[in-house]
Amino acid sequence: MVSRARVLPNELEAPHRTLVFPTNRLLFSGNEATTPTAPEWNAVEIELRKRLEKCDALLRRNGVHSAREEVMQGLLLLVRHIEALRNDELAHSLIQQPSLQSRKRRVLEPALQQAFITLEECADFHESIQYLPKRIDRMVEHHASTALKGQDLSLMTNELARQAYLEHAKKMFWTSSQRHPWAAELLYALGKTYERELQFDTTRPNTLRAQSVACLEAAHQIAPGYAYIANELGFNLTHMNRLEEAHGVLQTVLANEPSEIVWRNMAEVHRRRGDTAQAKFASDQADASSPR
Repeated sequence: MVSRARVLPNELEAPHRTLVFPTNRLLFSGNEATTPTAPEWNAVEIELRKRLEKCDALLRRNGVHSAREEVMQGLLLLVRHIEALRNDELAHSLIQQPSLQSRKRRVLEPALQQAFITLEECADFHESIQYLPKRIDRMVEHHASTALKGQDLSLMTNELARQAYLEHAKKMFWTSSQRHPWAAELLYALGKTYERELQFDTTRPNTLRAQSVACLEAAHQIAPGYAYIANELGFNLTHMNRLEEAHGVLQTVLANEPSEIVWRNMAEVHRRRGDTAQAKFASDQADASSPR
């Protein structure tokens, strides 16, 4: 197995921890899309950095749930700010387009809450006790998540239900954050809280790993160029034996930002695939990349 020490040594360590708002990025699509100036985001950036630092400190003390709450509050802050700008933009357009009035409402924050709820409720589909479709149907009916509402569940299994919930959670994260790059850093941190929880909760390892991967996949889709997110995703995909996906993610990182950590994770992928020669090559590359 890949040694835990081969993964990023600090809980939230990354090549850059500064939140950088890309000033050439348009937050919203449409005729009146605008690029916010830096002062609009300064207070948000400061608060998000504090949240990430608190999360990091709490994870080091094994305060998994408190760390997760910090990240969730950070995401909520970001989404509320994006939504406020979105509504201001719509209000500014009312003179030209009065029909927009009906659209000036909260839609992003409810989507974020739906993501949080769905991510947690997916754990109700036990990974060692298989439920009958009728029971799953009742669970879905009573859940707040809309992931499987109104669908035919006659052939549903626990695993398929979990997968559907996690896919829904990812979509809600993308929708609520408008794929803002700062959301990627927060989702990375959220994924790390589930990964850390694996050390204490041995009753549902597959679920916790899947929850971590869902957050990391959401982050990776938002910011595919962040190597530390891609490496963490590749590591977790490897531990889920999703080896082809892990290989693809890690290969992309190696093509752009090769490092010892990524090469060692790639070596583990090859080892699990039974490719001894490629595993040795990746290990040799890792040794060559190791600081002397």
